Amino acid sequence: MSTDRIIGSMSIEEYEALQRDRENTMVSSEYIQWVTSLNVSRSYEDPTPKIKAKEIMEGWSSSPNSWKRAL
Repeated sequence: MSTDRIIGSMSIEEYEALQRDRENTMVSSEYIQWVTSLNVSRSYEDPTPKIKAKEIMEGWSSSPNSWKRAL
């Protein structure tokens, strides 16, 4: 399931609540300690642009004249 479908099925209030919960989790001392103990990167990268690019590329590569669509 694509990220757009998941986010599209949420209300704005639900999405904002999810973002607040994520932010609160990432600043909690328990989370920071857990991340440190696992030696996990604390950087976060939104996967949406990569997912969209992959979907577009798959659409272009499925047609023999797909390179013309990019022009």
